[in-house]
Amino acid sequence: MSSSTLRALGRFLNISEDSVSRVVIVTACTSSLPWFACVVAAVLLSACGGGPEPTPTPTPNARELTPQDPTPQAADSQASSSPPASLQEYTAFCASAGTDLAAAVSPNADGEVTATNGEVSQLLAEVIAGMEAIVPPNEVLAYHDESTAVMQSWKGFVDYRKADETYNPLILQSLTALIRSAQETERGIPAAVRGQLTSAGCIAAQPGLGDDPADRAALAALYAATDGTNWQFKHDWTSSEPLSEWYGVAVDSGPPSANLTLWGNLHQIRSDETYSGRVIDLNLPFNRLTGEIPSELGNLTNLTRLLLYGNELSGSIPSELGNLTNLTALLLHDNQLSGSIPSELGNLTNLTTLLLHDNQLSGSIPSELG
Repeated sequence: MSSSTLRALGRFLNISEDSVSRVVIVTACTSSLPWFACVVAAVLLSACGGGPEPTPTPTPNARELTPQDPTPQAADSQASSSPPASLQEYTAFCASAGTDLAAAVSPNADGEVTATNGEVSQLLAEVIAGMEAIVPPNEVLAYHDESTAVMQSWKGFVDYRKADETYNPLILQSLTALIRSAQETERGIPAAVRGQLTSAGCIAAQPGLGDDPADRAALAALYAATDGTNWQFKHDWTSSEPLSEWYGVAVDSGPPSANLTLWGNLHQIRSDETYSGRVIDLNLPFNRLTGEIPSELGNLTNLTRLLLYGNELSGSIPSELGNLTNLTALLLHDNQLSGSIPSELGNLTNLTTLLLHDNQLSGSIPSELG
């Protein structure tokens, strides 16, 4: 990745591949005090074939420099005279910039990461070098700066650990605030530009918090199976709004968001495999639901409460509800449900409240409920 990326950057900046390039990146940063701001100059020196690259001092705050750090005027002049890359050039760069890094920090078939901290640090240094060398189009300048800051801080946390130890993906949880800030800035990119970046794989689509495809499909199936058009309350159902906006639906905030929508395949990297913002509460009592409960509700695997009482639901209780092992409350009373109680409900080991009265159920209570 590094050699091809640097050759491409050389063409953008009119720099020979064999020459020493100096690029000054000036980043405005604000402290936790709203009235205080600082400007930090970070100087990137990369020599192709000109000797080994100096190793930065490992520190979680590696991107911060002291006021005594010099800012070479020649490098500043060169950076300011370099024209921004075109959007096409920029998308070509970011679509490939993080490929090797993503492969290194992604779990293998056994769910393990085998790369060492030293290897990840080197790959991060290459990505940062590319990000600091390219001059982004104005439409993505703020997002580019935010993303560079994430990478720099990420490298700082990696460098703080022993280089020969295996890299721990949970390091990303330390960057939650910075990642969310970058994602907020990303949302400010003009829609047309966002579309091009998304198509090129530079950034991930932003469907909205809780918009897990399986969860959305399960709720759509419920709406269709229970005559959703005649529900008493159905605000935003079947719309493109985030699931958290739909009537009766609640989502969690997920784990610390380490879903990097930065460069290329990096948006696949997570601190764990839990989807951020899964549906945890479906609360639709006394809402004129008719028809049968669809089996697709069994795909809402993060659901903790399913409240469908006081409607006109008929048919049997789907055995797939036994997949909802996080359920603490299942309230299906005051409906017209028939048939037997599925033994699969015995899988709901976290269940504390089960109300099935005032239905037309038959048969015995399954021993599995014990």
